[in-house]
Amino acid sequence: MQKAFTLFSLKKRIIAIILVISFIFCSLVVRLFVLQVVNGKKLQFKATDQWTRDLSIVAPRGTIYDRTGSPLAESYTTYNVYVRAREVKEMSQTAMNLSQLLGLSFESTYNKIRETKASEVLIKMQVEGEIAEKIYNLKMPGVYLAENSNRYYNYGNLLTQVLGFISVDNEGQTGIEAYYNDLLKGEDGCSYVQSDLQGKEIGGSLRYYIPANPGKDITLSIESKMQLILEQTLEKIMIEQKAKAVNGILLNAHTGEVLSMSSKPSFDLNEVPRDDLTTLFEQSKVKVATDVYEPGSTFKILTVAAALEAGVTSLEDRFYCPGYRVIDGIRIKCWRTIGHGSQTLTEAFANSCNCCFMDLALRLGVDRFYSYMEKFGLGHKTAGYLWIRNRLKMLTLQEWGSGMQLP
Repeated sequence: MQKAFTLFSLKKRIIAIILVISFIFCSLVVRLFVLQVVNGKKLQFKATDQWTRDLSIVAPRGTIYDRTGSPLAESYTTYNVYVRAREVKEMSQTAMNLSQLLGLSFESTYNKIRETKASEVLIKMQVEGEIAEKIYNLKMPGVYLAENSNRYYNYGNLLTQVLGFISVDNEGQTGIEAYYNDLLKGEDGCSYVQSDLQGKEIGGSLRYYIPANPGKDITLSIESKMQLILEQTLEKIMIEQKAKAVNGILLNAHTGEVLSMSSKPSFDLNEVPRDDLTTLFEQSKVKVATDVYEPGSTFKILTVAAALEAGVTSLEDRFYCPGYRVIDGIRIKCWRTIGHGSQTLTEAFANSCNCCFMDLALRLGVDRFYSYMEKFGLGHKTAGYLWIRNRLKMLTLQEWGSGMQLP
């Protein structure tokens, strides 16, 4: 009896141990499944981030061309200078070399190099190729160069407001550069190196290089020669008329394409006045497209056309201008305050006489006047507006870098 009881107890213990071992094994399997399958990619990304150091490679922006294929804005390679403090052997000498080559103060450069808590510290962006080559030739431990991209505008202050400019981070801020930024900027690449626990590069380790994809090129409806003529004309007008601002636009009469567009004063896109924000914002506006233009005397063309069509006047009809008219008790002056005297409709039209056109409007009457203005399309979106809105927004984009034609 005692023997049977002992064997039964031993059997129970063995079963209990097997169950415990099985439970532990199953728990380990489940845990491994969660780590490797469920959270595998996330943990792998974290691990890679810990044992590698990366430097971004900025994608060059696409080129902007005029309708003849002449480049208006191009990208060229520059470099960003980084320092990994843990790898620097002679901090003082390294700071001295970099500050002299980059035109920085020794103190600020030295303080950045001493920042050992960060994996790497940016010393300066957009360093020209000649300077970057000198830095590379010095072979300073802990100093790295990463490709960047800068913008060059071939015509300087031509098309200032239309083309716009980019930030130091290669992002479009105004004009075409901003509106088509997603198309122009491309996709950045990256350079990876393996590092130890302290962030130092492991000698002889694998390097990984993901190239940047350049942005797409775009072609505008702008014609650079016409643009040059327009801007020279606007500058001449500013000087002769002592104007605060002058705007101009040339359109293709058959299609509505914008051939040239400008606002003066402007600035050189290669030397953007970022330290004077008031001037920068004011001179960056495409006033031809953004500001409201009051028709003024050009509206008189519609008034005389309506009056002739309605038969309330003729070319031989005469009008007297004493220099003003009183309408509903309000004295309204002619631009020539001494008056034009007696004149025919043709002469009044040539003189742009306010009194004559006030008489014509009174003859038409309110209802008939507004009826004619509605027939002229006033108060409705014009075909030109709809064309610009749907196909341009600001300028006609004729084709993408791939040669794909827009609808």
